[in-house]
Amino acid sequence: MQIMSKLTSKQEMLCQLISQGYNQSEAYKVAFGHKEITNTITINASKMVNKNTKVQQRIAELKLKLLEDSTSTLVADARERRETLSMILRKPDARDRDRISAIVELSKLESDYTQSIDTAINVVSLRSYSVDELRLMIQQARAIDGEVVP
Repeated sequence: MQIMSKLTSKQEMLCQLISQGYNQSEAYKVAFGHKEITNTITINASKMVNKNTKVQQRIAELKLKLLEDSTSTLVADARERRETLSMILRKPDARDRDRISAIVELSKLESDYTQSIDTAINVVSLRSYSVDELRLMIQQARAIDGEVVP
């Protein structure tokens, strides 16, 4: 949801500058064409940023977009991960353990890999609980797993 149409061009510029890291006063000075920062500019900038909900929403929107854009370029997608692991696997001078690790990771990406988890419970530690306490723990565990608890 873009709020830009509800803002003046100067307010939009202020929001853009703040989202890029300018402080309120500096952004206000640039956006509104002032030569230097005065007390009046500092007060007006503070009022606009802290009391104008349209400006606040637009700044938040722009910061979120910048975050999403920067994150998307930093995170390797599935294809890039597969290509990197395949290069490790095919590298002529790769060590056997690196090749095996690459195969395991590729298998995980392709869902060809299942891992068993040891769920052994220390029975001795459970003896300190009453039957009602154990029932409550089981109900809580089921609720966490999304089961309907009777």
